[in-house]
Amino acid sequence: MNAALDRKARYSHRDYTLMLLMFRHGLRVGEAVGAKCGLRWDALMWAERQIFITREKGSDSGVHPIIAV
Repeated sequence: MNAALDRKARYSHRDYTLMLLMFRHGLRVGEAVGAKCGLRWDALMWAERQIFITREKGSDSGVHPIIAV
């Protein structure tokens, strides 16, 4: 993940953040960026510090806490 930050690409911080989110919440690529189940802005509940994640392949969808480090 640090390699994403070290490179001088335009979206390196975005890539790092997406990989961190996928790692912490156990997301598949399709659950993070897919057309069917991908993350959407309306899934974020900022006031409650939670995110609703739609799972693929029969797993249970649900709410996950967003923990700032």
